Amino acid sequence: MGGGVILLSYFTTNYTNLLGVYGGGGKLFGGTYLFLFYVGMVVAENHASLKGGWIGFLLFLLGTFFWWRFECFDQCGVDRKLPFGGGNFNPPSISGTLMAILVAGTIFNLEALLKKRAFSGKIAFLWSWLGSHTLYIFLYHRFFLDFILPRCKFLQGNIWIKRCGYMAAMIFGSIAIEFFFKLLRSRFDEGKKIVMEMAEEKENEQRNAG
Repeated sequence: MGGGVILLSYFTTNYTNLLGVYGGGGKLFGGTYLFLFYVGMVVAENHASLKGGWIGFLLFLLGTFFWWRFECFDQCGVDRKLPFGGGNFNPPSISGTLMAILVAGTIFNLEALLKKRAFSGKIAFLWSWLGSHTLYIFLYHRFFLDFILPRCKFLQGNIWIKRCGYMAAMIFGSIAIEFFFKLLRSRFDEGKKIVMEMAEEKENEQRNAG
């Protein structure tokens, strides 16, 4: 199954182009993002049997560090020899895909370690809360990055202020948009329920009157 997903990801990345849209959005099934989605589903299916700990954390952390150093030395040469993903890491190439898996493994094991203590467990809870909103952060972060934040002149002076401001706006601004749409949906559902109840009452009154 995994091999088939890899071949499909390779084909759609290199031989499909949907309306010239940038990155994975312009590839059928997201191009090589499809493989990362597949890996995520496999991990989710076996999540209950996965036990994070110090050994896993150190192995993934070392793997992340050494792969980062290799990327710095290789300058993405492996991606030019094996064109699995996009040339600009979107959709992810071999370098980006492996780095994403290594970072995800590091974070998973770190969270497992944090949950074992009361104080650090609160940090892990915040981490999990942010993770539950990553879809909306992914969907809306470009809106802030491309249209809102460049207009904020007070963020442009200091690089650290800019980094913190941009990250906060892209993360929490996207979550705010999510909650706004959920609020609209709940209000719509409430209004729909009221209208249906009123219509049902009127129908019952007419039935009784007849």
